Amino acid sequence: MLPESISVIEILELDPYNIKFMAAGGVPKSLPTTLAHLKILKLINICFGDVSLVSNILCLIRSSPNMEKLEVVAWPEGNALVDPVLELLEVEGRSDTTLNQLCEVKMHLISGMSELLFLKFILAKSRKLETVIVGSLGDVHVGFGLLKEWTRFRRLSPQAEIIFETPGVGVAVYGFE
Repeated sequence: MLPESISVIEILELDPYNIKFMAAGGVPKSLPTTLAHLKILKLINICFGDVSLVSNILCLIRSSPNMEKLEVVAWPEGNALVDPVLELLEVEGRSDTTLNQLCEVKMHLISGMSELLFLKFILAKSRKLETVIVGSLGDVHVGFGLLKEWTRFRRLSPQAEIIFETPGVGVAVYGFE
């Protein structure tokens, strides 16, 4: 159950427990209250192997039409590709969801395909996206392998730039042109 005052919040930071609490009783297509004033959404310790958590996150995103910045810190434990998560993100990718105001995405501790598919969804739905900062976890070769896959994804914003951060290597910047 969400308090009515949530509709005026501009910055919202949630962990998995709060996200699941917001959708207690089932995951709706969208929240009963639109988060019309929400500009910045921060999601902390997100396990992309948890289909109900990812469903709840997608519900939050659909309910935030004016979100400008999205920051996600993944929980690297258990983020292996899970078929229900794959199916969920593929279905959402074909939906009419749009992220018309999203300009900046930061995603930290990427370690696998589930996070990559989430980013694919974001790229395909974000018309004004300018900057995507990606921080991978682990081996440099794995990180660049993920980046190689990611740069092949269809994107809605032609001016988007990827800033890829890998521990021990530094920063690499890639344009989409």
